Amino acid sequence: GETLGEYIAEISKDDLVIVIGVRRRVAILPEAMQAINAKGAPILYLTDPTASKTTAYAKWVIKSAVANSYLFDSYTSLMSIARFLAMESYRVSGVKGRDHLKMIETEHENLSEFE
Repeated sequence: GETLGEYIAEISKDDLVIVIGVRRRVAILPEAMQAINAKGAPILYLTDPTASKTTAYAKWVIKSAVANSYLFDSYTSLMSIARFLAMESYRVSGVKGRDHLKMIETEHENLSEFE
């Protein structure tokens, strides 16, 4: 029930927004990235070599190949980068970040959100 506008409304210049947009990007992506720029937040864009228009909205762009000779694309390299960023963010978050994640996990358990 949430919308992209609800998330963008919460963004400030103190945030870093990580956008992942690979082959067959949704049509609203350029407008969303423009809206994030208008908020003053820098964008780290994880994408593939086919990206052209959307790279102009990002402060940093990491391109990784996703297409291969198989029937379906492989996102392994992008997921590895995303995992590295998550782990590094967790590492530098300190006690405040760890406490925040513990509160989230407690709520997941209280609501029985996962099997």
